Amino acid sequence: MVAHGNTLAGNEILVLGAKDRFPGPAFFGLGPYLVKTGIRSNLLGDGSITHKLVETAVGLFMQSPETYAKRMVPLLFAPELEGKAGLMFGHKAHPILPTQGLDSAYIDRYLSVSEALCDAHSADRGAKPSTRRRAFGSRHLQDIINSKGEHHGSQ
Repeated sequence: MVAHGNTLAGNEILVLGAKDRFPGPAFFGLGPYLVKTGIRSNLLGDGSITHKLVETAVGLFMQSPETYAKRMVPLLFAPELEGKAGLMFGHKAHPILPTQGLDSAYIDRYLSVSEALCDAHSADRGAKPSTRRRAFGSRHLQDIINSKGEHHGSQ
C-alpha cells in the first residue's frame, strides 16, 4: 500500500506542478475513490476469494465506472475549466483541495528530482536494472525530496 500512496501523491504533485512547468495542456486531478474495475487483481490475486469479496463489496457500496464517467466526462469538457489547470476533482465531480503540506517548494523539489531520475535513466540505459534501482530507489528519492536544500544528484 506504500507504493499506492506514493503513486497518489506523485499524481497530485504532477497536477499541481505541471500547470507552471508545462504551459499549453491543461492538467486536472481526478480522485475516483474505489471503482469496481478489477485493478486490484494484481494485489489480491486475480480470481482469489479475497479479490472476489473485495470487488463485490466495492461494486455494492461504491459507484460504478459508468456512473463515474457520467459525472466526470461533462466536467472535463466544460468551458468553465478553460485557463484553470491544476484543479482536482473528487468522485462526484466536485472540486477538492490539495493535500495539506504540498507547497510549491515541496512540489518543485519532487519534480526536480523526478526529472533528474528520468535524465539519469536516459543517460544510463545500458546499466543493469538492479543497479539503477539501488542508485535511484524510492528511499533515495524520498531522502532527496525531504532535504531542505539543493539537488543532490545521483549517489
